[in-house]
Amino acid sequence: MLFILSLQSKALEQQYELLLNIPGLTWKPSLNFVKSHPFLQRSQNPSQRKYVQNMFIDSLESFNSPLTAPESFDWTAMEPSCMKIITDTGNCPSYNSAAEVQALSDLRCIQARDPEYVQYSVQQLVDCEYGCYAGLTGDAWKFMLNSGVPTESCVPFESKLTGKKNICSTQCKNGSSLNVVKPTKLKKVEGVESQMMKAVVQGPLSVEFDHYEDLAFYSSGIYTHTYGEWIDRMGAEIVGYGEENGIKFWKVKIPLGEQFGENGFMKIAKGTGECKIESNGILGVV
Repeated sequence: MLFILSLQSKALEQQYELLLNIPGLTWKPSLNFVKSHPFLQRSQNPSQRKYVQNMFIDSLESFNSPLTAPESFDWTAMEPSCMKIITDTGNCPSYNSAAEVQALSDLRCIQARDPEYVQYSVQQLVDCEYGCYAGLTGDAWKFMLNSGVPTESCVPFESKLTGKKNICSTQCKNGSSLNVVKPTKLKKVEGVESQMMKAVVQGPLSVEFDHYEDLAFYSSGIYTHTYGEWIDRMGAEIVGYGEENGIKFWKVKIPLGEQFGENGFMKIAKGTGECKIESNGILGVV
């Protein structure tokens, strides 16, 4: 086992050195996260989907706003108390479920639907529906719209440690009643840069993007895929956008914990279709 770990560590160090020597890299790589987090495990979904046309998203009402979006925007600056919790999926790469439940938590805080920040339960979706290796963009929103979701304190995210699905909870872990909240509506946001900007100003935007091996080395800067194999589609929240050193970016909240990237956030190149992040997204209404 130690020999295997040693080989893995050496391979990571070689990949890191390769990234360091790529000229013109717009982001800074690091070994800190990739050596301490079970992030590089591949999806167990046999379809190995790079992009799936999602019939549920297609069926939603389209988001449309006549307003002009500002040149830059950042929910972490506008509502820092609503952006402070970063879900860590750990051994359970339920990225879409985690990102969309997190988006509901953040949106309810932004809209003052809860008296203080409340984190809602990823575990409930893992157990009742999607497990650790399933779910498309919008699946978690659809579940929450139909069935609702309890709080994290009611049904804690235990699968992030075990990687296993449990039995769907009908009461809180402490035996109390399972009270749930639901979004009131969902809107489809077309994968057009200007529309996405307008949507983000309304609230965190749920999206997916292509997840490659080099993402695990991301530390800071504006990410563009540079090296490594495709692994899966990853769910995330776009919480802002801007420009840095002449390069436009989306500010993205990633369900990998605060140890990833810039304290749980990253910047991804904007307006270029990078990693297909500018595909259809979902804006929740609470």
